[in-house]
Amino acid sequence: MHPFSRTTATPKRRTPRSRRAFAVLAPLVVLSGILTAPVPANAAANPNPSRITDASWWLMEQLLALQPGSRNGGIYANKPGYHNTRANNSSSNYSVRDAEDQGGPSDKAAAYDWTFPEAQGFAGTFDAHSDEPMPLRTLAVDNSNIARYSSRLLASARDSNDPRLDGWREFFGQADNDDTVEGWDFRYGRAATSDDSHLWHIHLSEDRDKVTSLDNKKALLSVLRGETVDQWRNVRTEDIPISGDWNNDGADTIGVFRPSNSTFYLRDVNSGDATTIFKFGHGPSGDIPIAGDWDNDGFDTVGVFRPSESTFYLTNGTTSLDKKFIFGHGPSGDMPVAGDWNKDGIDTVGVFRPGNSTWYLTNNAGSLDKTFIFGHGASGDQPVAGDWNQDDIDTVGVFRPGNSNWYLTNNAGSLDYNFIFGHGPSGDVAVPGDWNNDGMDSPGVRRPGNNTVYLRNANSSGPVDEDFLYGI
Repeated sequence: MHPFSRTTATPKRRTPRSRRAFAVLAPLVVLSGILTAPVPANAAANPNPSRITDASWWLMEQLLALQPGSRNGGIYANKPGYHNTRANNSSSNYSVRDAEDQGGPSDKAAAYDWTFPEAQGFAGTFDAHSDEPMPLRTLAVDNSNIARYSSRLLASARDSNDPRLDGWREFFGQADNDDTVEGWDFRYGRAATSDDSHLWHIHLSEDRDKVTSLDNKKALLSVLRGETVDQWRNVRTEDIPISGDWNNDGADTIGVFRPSNSTFYLRDVNSGDATTIFKFGHGPSGDIPIAGDWDNDGFDTVGVFRPSESTFYLTNGTTSLDKKFIFGHGPSGDMPVAGDWNKDGIDTVGVFRPGNSTWYLTNNAGSLDKTFIFGHGASGDQPVAGDWNQDDIDTVGVFRPGNSNWYLTNNAGSLDYNFIFGHGPSGDVAVPGDWNNDGMDSPGVRRPGNNTVYLRNANSSGPVDEDFLYGI
């Protein structure tokens, strides 16, 4: 699931929406009605903040959650190498000589041991934050888990077109079922090995200048989860849903953007086949579709946001390019939205930045007119926009696929609606709109698994009001 956007325009008033989906992570925290983003790593839980960065401890927590039953084999250790700090290593040690290891804090460790007790043959109860096993009995060795993750690391390392491990120095582990430790030196592109303790734990050394970087750790987690590079980059391959009032009749209908051929397929009614088909944008670049009434003529038309350039391309018709401008900062993972933020009848754009859960909105082509925090994108939240309360002003919200929850605001930050619609585990993609021409936008989802669109006419939990097949 990834970025999308939707918007709408009608004779009486019109607004837009937007959506985009991705990843999975920490939950939203609601404080006094305000949705706030929890810090990525909890400093209070970090057992050794003087030697371990909060980002490094966050990674260990993610590793333990990724494979239930695994345990923390250690981050900091007072011995030569990446487990120790740069300051406590000899200047001749291999872990401090290269330029990549000259940056970052000098008092923090840069290595992780991720242990798989079943590969060691122990079973029993383990403290997830302890370095010592407490075996109850000895079992036959089971390498299936450690081999799965080690094999993924090896495959990524050997792929010259995969940059996700560029911020890491090395790993050692067990990629098969023999007695040989497999590993790789990412920096120098060569196979590596180590002592036989790595037959039951994976060792990872991080570039020291990246020990405070969450993005570097998220790239590693993408590899370990078995994602493709395109999935990590959020490059869509399946149809991406949008919605808008394509024929100026006051009601929103569905459309899809097909990245493989950069083509929009739009419906004038929520049934039947596409009535408008045209090419716009350039899918292989990772273009993300949006829709809105860009010129206050009552018709919604489309556009694309190109993350690599932080650039919006908008059209007032079909194939013509009518407006192009830079807004946002793509490398930060910005997700586009569109809406009438100031009730002037013209839809303009904005971006949601998952890294800081911040929305940046513009009332024209590029100036920053409003910024605020709402939601937490790193959890996989999909940003949406629409007129939730019939006041002719579009505001924002997030859809959380993991629990099918919608969190919507009528202004810049308060939590005004919280309800369930859709079924997250199926990979639902949010696509809200004004489905019945009542002046209020309400939820919709498209389910890629069965190509079905499900719509509801109220901002509350409840049954589906309309469903149909659309897209591939």
